[in-house]
Parts: sequence; C-alpha cells; structure tokens
Amino acid sequence: MGRKARIRRTKELEHCLARLTDFSRKTNESQIYRLRVIAADGKACSVDAQYAPKRDQLHPAKLNEIADRFRVRHDQIEEVLLEWDKEKLRKHLSKFPSEVLDSPAALRLWEQHV
Repeated sequence: MGRKARIRRTKELEHCLARLTDFSRKTNESQIYRLRVIAADGKACSVDAQYAPKRDQLHPAKLNEIADRFRVRHDQIEEVLLEWDKEKLRKHLSKFPSEVLDSPAALRLWEQHV
C-alpha cells in the first residue's frame, strides 16, 4: 500500500484550491479562492480560502485555517484538498446553514452541525 501524498509547498496548495473553487483573484499580497454554495437554508453563500504565497514551504497552520474555512476537521484537510472534487466540497458545505457559512471560520460553529 502506497503512502498518501502530502501537501508541502505553496504551489501544491494553489493547484488544489484552484481545482476545488469557482474562481480566484489576486490581491496585493495574497490569493483568494472562492466557492459559491447554496446553504442548507437556501441562502447563497461564498466560502473563501486565502493564502499569501510568500514562501515555497507551506506552514501547517495555513492548512488548519483552510480546514476551518471548508468546515472540515484539521486531520481531514489533506484528504479534502487532494481527493475531493469541487462538487463534493460544495455538497459538504451545503449541509450547513448560512449563519455557519457566513460566520468567521475560526469560530468553528460548524462543529455543532456535524
């Protein structure tokens, strides 16, 4: 059985986020990736993932931040980034009400809905 691939570089993260989101835009210091989702209560929401590609090496805290934004456990984020497709992520996020998707990811309100 082979070892699971791991995301270690910002270019790998950039590729995964581009594949999982609807579009991206560059700001002065960062790249923002956005996925549009219809929440469980029918409201249209956007879920953003952002990173600043200042270094080639990727810090694990950045993956945890993206996990919070995608409303998945920290230990699942590499699986999500490497194996899920856009529709699977959209389906996962659509389980949550808009109040959860619109709240700051760091509040981790989504954990109450799992």
